[in-house]
Amino acid sequence: MITNYRDKGLWNTPFPVLNGKTPRQWIAPEGAGGFTFHAYVKGEYGERLMENLLPWLNFGADNMNPELLEYWRARGIEKQMHEHPEDPDRTWFAYLPAHREHPDKPLPVWYVNHVKNRDILDTEAWGFVRYVAERQILVITAEDGNSEEIFEQTLAEAAALYPIDPGRIYLVGHSLSGSCAGRLAVAFAGRLAGLCMLGSQYGGQNSKPEDVARVRACGMPRVDIHGLAEHILPYNKTLGSSSPQVYGNITPTDMGLDASFAEQQFWRGVNRCRPIAKEAMARIDTVSGDPVERKLGIPVDRSRVFALGSVRHFAGDILREDGRPAMRVIGVEGAPHYPSAYAGMLALDFLSQFSRDPETGALEFTP
Repeated sequence: MITNYRDKGLWNTPFPVLNGKTPRQWIAPEGAGGFTFHAYVKGEYGERLMENLLPWLNFGADNMNPELLEYWRARGIEKQMHEHPEDPDRTWFAYLPAHREHPDKPLPVWYVNHVKNRDILDTEAWGFVRYVAERQILVITAEDGNSEEIFEQTLAEAAALYPIDPGRIYLVGHSLSGSCAGRLAVAFAGRLAGLCMLGSQYGGQNSKPEDVARVRACGMPRVDIHGLAEHILPYNKTLGSSSPQVYGNITPTDMGLDASFAEQQFWRGVNRCRPIAKEAMARIDTVSGDPVERKLGIPVDRSRVFALGSVRHFAGDILREDGRPAMRVIGVEGAPHYPSAYAGMLALDFLSQFSRDPETGALEFTP
C-alpha cells in the first residue's frame, strides 16, 4: 500500500482506478484556463490533495479491504458497511469516531452524496472522512444518491443504529452528485441544517412554487467551493459561450448569465438575502473594486482572501436581511474540477454554525 503522500512521483504513477492514467493525466484535463499543474501540486496543497486521494488510489472499489479499514482505524475512524440484501444501490457506509469524547452527545451527520459515475470510495477523497475523529462527526454515504427514497431510508437506518443529532444533518455533493444534492436539499429542506456544493450548481430556479415557499420558510445555509480553473466561477460567466467546446452535451443557453442569475436569485430569496440586479452581476468583474467579487462573479456582503497550503482562496459571504450569514462561496485559485484539498475543513467551519430544531424545523445560528 502506498502511504507516502509527499512523494511527488505519485502524480506521474499510473493507477488502475484511474483506468491506467496518472493522477496528473486524470486531473489536468478537468482544468481550464488558469490551471497550472506544477504550481498546484508542488507544495503543501498538493500533498494534502494526494493524502486525500490515497485511500481511493490504493483500493479502488474494494470498500472493505482490511488494509483500508486499518488505514482509517489508525486515524481513529471506524468504517462500517450496511449491505442491502436485494438492492446493491441501497448499500451504505458509515464512518464514526472510534473513541467518543462525549459518549452521551449525539453526532452531527455529514451525508456525502454519491452517484454511480465513479467508485464510491472516491467520496473518501473529498476530505470529509478525515475529520470524523477530530470533529466527532458521523459521515455516511450510499451507493446511489440520486434517489429521494434511498436518501431518506439511509438516514432512517443511520438514526436507528447510531446516536445521531437530528438537528445537525448536512448534505455534500460534488459535480453530478452536487446537482442531485441540490435537488435533495430542496426536497428535505426542513431536515437539513446545510448544503455544500463542490464543483456544481443546481437550477433551483426550476423548483415548483410550493417547494420555493417551503425552503424559504425554513432557510437552507449553503457553501459553494469551486476551483477557479473550472467552468463555474465567475458565476456571471458560468458555462458561457465556450462551454460546448468543453461540455459537448450542453448548449450555451443551458447556463450562462441568465441561468446563473436566476439561480442566485432563488437561493438568495429562500435564505432571505438581499436580491441583486442582473446588470450588476453582469458587469461586476469589470466594475467592482473587490477582488473576491471579481473572482466569484457576484456581489457579496463581505469578503476575504486567505491562503491554505500556499494556494489563495477567495471567499465571499452573503448575509441575510438580519445580518446573519446564509451563504458562502469560495473560489480556489488554480484548482480544477476535483474537490479542493481543504473542502472538508472549509465546509465544516462554515456549516457547523447552523443547526435546526428537530421539532419545529427552525434554523438556529451559533457563530
